[in-house]
Formats: sequence, structure tokens, C-alpha cells
Amino acid sequence: MPEIPNALARYSFGTKMGMNLYFPKKQNQDAYVIARQVIDLPHCHFFAVLDGHGAVGKEITATVESRLA
Repeated sequence: MPEIPNALARYSFGTKMGMNLYFPKKQNQDAYVIARQVIDLPHCHFFAVLDGHGAVGKEITATVESRLA
């Protein structure tokens, strides 16, 4: 089996809080997960963007983030 080179050079992330006219100090509910070299494979990476919504969106994205990281 040929060796697969690790081609990942750079990555970045960004989030933008949604607007709510009735709740201007709304908390950003987004989260992200970056896991490099999953299961000790140098060419296997996992990236996830978690987009929270609703009254408990932040708690849900934080839980998913902690379980995937």
C-alpha cells in the first residue's frame, strides 16, 4: 500500500453570531472541533462546525464539542 502524504498545511475557523432584535445581547452558540491525526494516522483529520440554535444551543454545541474533541 503506498504511503499517503500529509497534505494539511493550514486551517482556520470563524464564527459570526446571529442577530435577534428582541435579544441584542444574545450569546454566540457556535463551536468547532479540530482533531488532527485521528487514530494516530498522520493523514486522517476531523473538522466540525457546530451551529447552535434555540434556548439551549450553547449547551448542546458545548456537549458535542467536548465529546468529539
